[in-house]
Amino acid sequence: MADNTETKVIQPGKGEGDNQPAAIPNPEKAPLPDDVPNGVPASKDTIKLEPTMSLLNGVTIIVGIIIGSGIFISPQVVLSNTGSVGLSLLVWTFCGVFSLVGALCYGELGTAIQMSGGDYAYFLLAFGQLPAFLLLWVTILIIRPTAQAIVAITFGQYLLEPFFGSHCETPESVVRLLAALCILILTFINMYSVKMATKVQDLFTAAKVIALIIIIITGLVYLCMGK
Repeated sequence: MADNTETKVIQPGKGEGDNQPAAIPNPEKAPLPDDVPNGVPASKDTIKLEPTMSLLNGVTIIVGIIIGSGIFISPQVVLSNTGSVGLSLLVWTFCGVFSLVGALCYGELGTAIQMSGGDYAYFLLAFGQLPAFLLLWVTILIIRPTAQAIVAITFGQYLLEPFFGSHCETPESVVRLLAALCILILTFINMYSVKMATKVQDLFTAAKVIALIIIIITGLVYLCMGK
């Protein structure tokens, strides 16, 4: 027995008496929900960095970077080359003004170019990809490692000097071993915990500032005494 039932296929967007094509929404012009940033739905399993640094930690990091360990060595060199206290103070004043100009330039760049990356971001926008890559390469392989090595060697020299005294020269191999041990310990702390690293940074920055205050006060007292 034949089946005479008529089957109708109704396309989406069309009615039985509608001969017009269905309207297909344009995904580029379609409004996006508020909870979908940049057209990409947020996933519940998204991995994000948890902010663990406070304002005090940020300030101590910046101050610690500005006040390098070389400040405890260079005054002796400046004084020995200038030959007088007054001329050495003029040299330090000029260097302070020069550093202030550089700090103001970096502050202007930071407010004008709000991108993460520091010098790399500034070079990328100003000169292009190749100079920015070369700057990053030189910074990672040469500038930063050598700067950390100088800081660690300075730390080792000052730490071992009380044990050997001023009349006995500190063995260079011992200073280098202590500097390498210091770098390894700090590397482990930075890899292990951000909070622990910030606490160590706060401690070192406080020690630097206190030492500088003591040196400045002592220098002013001796200057007022005519020495």
